[in-house]
Amino acid sequence: MHHTAGQECLDAEDCVIRVREIQTDQMRRMNFSDITYNFLVGGDGRVYEGCGWDRAASLRSLGPEFQDALSMALVGTYTQACPHFAQLDALAKAVGFFAEQGKLTADYRLVGACQLINTASPGLCFMEELATWDHWWRVSRAPEEPCPVSPWTP
Repeated sequence: MHHTAGQECLDAEDCVIRVREIQTDQMRRMNFSDITYNFLVGGDGRVYEGCGWDRAASLRSLGPEFQDALSMALVGTYTQACPHFAQLDALAKAVGFFAEQGKLTADYRLVGACQLINTASPGLCFMEELATWDHWWRVSRAPEEPCPVSPWTP
């Protein structure tokens, strides 16, 4: 799980623009072949397709146990603020739907990017929420203290 570390979006029109901007930035500036997230969740409570099911996600480079990883991101930056309820609700519903449809294995694991790499994404507030979800995986591979504590506004 990630945040996109950019502007948030609160309606469908703005979210489509934000997702396209993220894709363009990652392809031009970072020289990726496509957006690195399989799916993104906007502040409007909608799930947007990134690279979809069949493309490599950003965590697959971490090792063989992540070859089938699904990378999802909340659109916005959540190191100083909490994600919108609509985002968290849509994300939880999407994960449940993906599991019901067999797109996730029965023993799937949920992890925040900061548990695996040295990043503040997806932010402390979201990590505290994610830690309460079924399938959250308590793991840390980050080279420094995972999920650095930073002030946030509930």
